[in-house]
Amino acid sequence: MTRPDGTNDLLPTILAKLSRGDAPEDRWPDGNGEFWSLCPFHADHHATNFSVSTRGFHCFACGAEGNLKQLADHLGILDTGNIHESLTLEAYAEAKKLPTDFLKSIGVATTHVHDRECLLIPYYDSGGTEIGARLRFSMTGNDRFRWRKGSIIMPYGIWRLTEAQQAGYVILVEGESDAQTLWHYGLPALGIPGASAFKAEWKMLLAGLTVYIWKEPDQGGVEFTRRISKILPQALVLTPPPDRKDVSECHLWGDDVPALVKSMMANAQSYREKSPSYEVNDDEAQKSRFNGFATMSVVRQFFGDVSWDWNNYIPRAHISLFAGETGVGKSFMMTALIAAHLGIKPWPDGTQNTTPGRRVVLVETEEMRGAYAERLAALGVPDDSVILPGNDPTFLPSLILDAEGIKNLAIEQEATLIVVDSLSGGHSVDENSAQVRQVLQILAHMASTIGIPVLVAHHTRKRQAFEGEKVTLDRVRGSSTIVQFARTAFGLWRPNPEAGVVRVECLKNSFAKLPAPFGFTIQDDGGISFGDAPEAPKDYTALDEAVDFLRDLLQRAPMQYRDIQSQAEARGISRRTLYRAKAALNIITKDEKWGLPI
Repeated sequence: MTRPDGTNDLLPTILAKLSRGDAPEDRWPDGNGEFWSLCPFHADHHATNFSVSTRGFHCFACGAEGNLKQLADHLGILDTGNIHESLTLEAYAEAKKLPTDFLKSIGVATTHVHDRECLLIPYYDSGGTEIGARLRFSMTGNDRFRWRKGSIIMPYGIWRLTEAQQAGYVILVEGESDAQTLWHYGLPALGIPGASAFKAEWKMLLAGLTVYIWKEPDQGGVEFTRRISKILPQALVLTPPPDRKDVSECHLWGDDVPALVKSMMANAQSYREKSPSYEVNDDEAQKSRFNGFATMSVVRQFFGDVSWDWNNYIPRAHISLFAGETGVGKSFMMTALIAAHLGIKPWPDGTQNTTPGRRVVLVETEEMRGAYAERLAALGVPDDSVILPGNDPTFLPSLILDAEGIKNLAIEQEATLIVVDSLSGGHSVDENSAQVRQVLQILAHMASTIGIPVLVAHHTRKRQAFEGEKVTLDRVRGSSTIVQFARTAFGLWRPNPEAGVVRVECLKNSFAKLPAPFGFTIQDDGGISFGDAPEAPKDYTALDEAVDFLRDLLQRAPMQYRDIQSQAEARGISRRTLYRAKAALNIITKDEKWGLPI
C-alpha cells in the first residue's frame, strides 16, 4: 500500500542503491519489515547497524536517521518534480535582496547536479571546516532542498557562534536564508534545517546563551517552536507582527529589522508562558519516548560482555578518567597509553596488548599538539597512527560544537581509541553546574556508540590547607557528574614531591576490583618509565623518636630504668611515649633494668 506522500514507492529504489553486505535472508527483511544493510553514512563493514523500512531509516552506530526522502536525497536519488528548474547565486541574491558579495563570503555559490544549476549552501563546524552542504534547486515548491551526500546535519552557522557568545544571545530561525538575513544585519543567529529537525544534543551549543525562537505564524512555526521549547524550556519566543511571516519577509518589506527584533525581544516570553496549556493538550508531549521493551538478552546481545583494552584498568566502550594537578604528567601518561594501546610499548604493568589498536583520535584542547607529536615520535608511534580533528594543525576542537564531527571522524577512520586532553579545555560551560553533564553524556555516548575506549585527562581542584598531596574522587575538579560518567577513574599525584615519582591509583572501577597502583618517572629526555607505586614519606613522630632513642641507648647493654627515664626527660620524651616505645621494641625488664630482646 502506497502512502499519500509516495514514500513507499521510494523503498525499492533505495534498496537497489544500498549495499546489503553480509545481511542474511531473514534480515532482508526481518519480521518487522526492516531491511538491514551497510550504512551509507559511514564506513560500515557489517550489516548489523543500519536498517530501513517504510517507516524510515536508522543507524545504531553513527546515529544517522530520518525518513525515506532524506535517505533518497543522501543516495542521490532525484525525483522529476522540478527537474527543469534551476537556481543560481545571482537569482537567489536578487530574490532575498542580499548582497552577492556577502553571500559569497559565507561560501554560498552556484553548483551543478546532473547538469542542473542549483545553490550550494555550505555548513561549517566551529573551526570553519566544511562538514556538509544543502542544495537548493528552486525558490518555491516542496522539493526545493536536498542534503549533499556525506553531510553531517547540524545547525547552520555554528562557526559564527563566537558572535553570539559576545552578544550573550542567539536567535533560532527555520532555514538558512533567515539566518543569512540576520547576519547581514549583524544579529547572531542559527538556522535550523527543518521545523522538526532540532536535536536534544544541540542544546549544548547554546550553553550560557539567552535563546530566542522566531515563531512563524503557521503550523510549521508552531511545531518548530514547540519542539525546541521542549528541549530548551527557558527559550523565549519572538512573535512577528501580524502581517509578517519570517525574517526574510520583514527584510523584503523594508522593515527596520534590528529595531523590530529589539522590540520583539523586549516582549518575548517562554512558550510555556505564552501557551500554559500546552503541557496538557499537546498530543506530542503525551506520547511516550519509547516503544515496547527490551529484555536483558537483547541488552547483552547489543552491548556484549564488558571487554578490556587494558585488563581491569581501561574498559572498551566507556570513559576512563585521569585526574591530577597541572604539571603532574597527565599528558605524558596519555602518550604512554596511546603507545601501549597500539601495541608499540607494553602497558604500565608490563603486560602487552594482545589485540593492538589501529588508529587513535587525539582531541587536544590545550595547545599541546607539538609536544604530543614530539613525545609520540620518541616512543616510536607512527605519524599516521594518531590523527586530530580538522586539517588545520592549530585548530582547537570543542567537545560540544564538534562532537558529531569527532564521532564521525572516529567511525570513518576506524579509530580504536579516543583521547581527550583535557576535558576543561574542550568546553566553556561551568564545570560546577549541571550543564557539564551534557559534555560527559556526549563522550559516554561516543564511547558506547563506536564501542571504543575514551580516555579523558582532567584537572583537580586546588588543595585546601589541611589536605595533602593525595588525589581522591573528592579532589576531581567540578561537579560529581564528571566522575559519575567515568567507569574507571584514576588519580595522579607525587606522594613525595622532592622525589618526583608519580603515583597512579585507581579510585573507581565499575566492573572489577580496584587494580594495583603503579608509578612513573619522567626522564630527562622526555621519555617515561614505569615501576612500583611510590608511597608517601613517613612522618617522624614522637613515638619514632622514642624508639630510636631506646634502640641507641640499649644497643650495648641493659640500663637502669631511672637512668633511662632521666635521659628521656632531658630529650623531651614523655613517660607515656617512652612506655609505648618499650612495647614497640619488645624490651625485657629484669632487676629494674631495661634491655633489648636477644
